Amino acid sequence: MGRTRRTLRDQFDAIEREWTPFRRSLRRHHQPAFDRLFDRARSHADAAGQQNAPDRWRAFVFCVLLAQERAIAEREETIAQQRQALDALGERVDALEAESPGDRPE
Repeated sequence: MGRTRRTLRDQFDAIEREWTPFRRSLRRHHQPAFDRLFDRARSHADAAGQQNAPDRWRAFVFCVLLAQERAIAEREETIAQQRQALDALGERVDALEAESPGDRPE
């Protein structure tokens, strides 16, 4: 038996085609951000397809939000790791300064 509905990826492609005039009217340096929205939505299309939502826009927005939430979490983790590394480096500098207080120029 054939499919009765288009895949969610196909529906996202249709949304992207519908919004092509909007993309063309964007400044050239904003167009990659537009493209990333659709890339992010497609990265979760398989999972969203399981929901079988009748509203493709709701599925699209949820996929984009999920991808952005993941990106935010990854950046927060990177920032936390960099803070830890910076704190450790600060502690090493403090320890080195404490070892040789007479060698510092005043």
